[in-house]
Amino acid sequence: MSTHTPAPLLTEPPLGTTVEGAATRIRTLRSLVCNQFLQIWSGLETAFGKDTFARVLFQFVLAVVAGSYLSHAFSQQREQENRRLALAEERSEQREQLLETVSKAVYSRLFAMQLVYWEMTLHNELSEERQKLLKDKYEGYAVKLGEWNATYPVYEKALQRHFRGGDKYLGAAAKSATPAEGKTIGIGALTTEQLQPALKSFHGKLKRGRDKRLVEASLLTEKEIEDLETEYAQVLTIVNNYVNTLHDVAWAMDSK
Repeated sequence: MSTHTPAPLLTEPPLGTTVEGAATRIRTLRSLVCNQFLQIWSGLETAFGKDTFARVLFQFVLAVVAGSYLSHAFSQQREQENRRLALAEERSEQREQLLETVSKAVYSRLFAMQLVYWEMTLHNELSEERQKLLKDKYEGYAVKLGEWNATYPVYEKALQRHFRGGDKYLGAAAKSATPAEGKTIGIGALTTEQLQPALKSFHGKLKRGRDKRLVEASLLTEKEIEDLETEYAQVLTIVNNYVNTLHDVAWAMDSK
């Protein structure tokens, strides 16, 4: 059974609220209210003249009312911003938890594939010991493959929810990680069009090599080993780009 527990799904898109944004909104509100207050204050001076009791009384009442309003308005605004910031921080933590879970799952499967790959390419032998080691390592990989197949649909849906609106942050990272040169794809397609096909292709070559060694009891040819090495280099690059791209996008979404 899988040991990976996917992070909770988000029910709403990230707000992307920052402390700087909250402070800007509060300064804007303060500026508007103060400007209105100053206009009314100047109007009282014009209407009642200088040093009149009525003007002093009205200005005193105005100062009390304005102070109470400002205090209440700023308190409400600060409370709303604090709620937004707390929610944004919670979503950022959920996204980070998801990234950690997905990264571990991807690299866990890749490492199991590496063990099989190294056994085939570094120990291309038919001795009883090497054949048993290959059989054991492939069975270990099969367990990781089953875990991945069981959890992959959950990860895919979670990524779509946690990274809603994140496609605009992909930029050059997505292009360099995409098989089609110059083609930019979305976050969802990074998994379905890039990661999954690469893992599936490498899996096919590992299975054919395993069958030749264990079923046919034949050594891999030099060409087959070269193909495995080429495929391994490609899948390693794609996996690293995939994980790094997700982390870069998450950082960009948290920083906006």
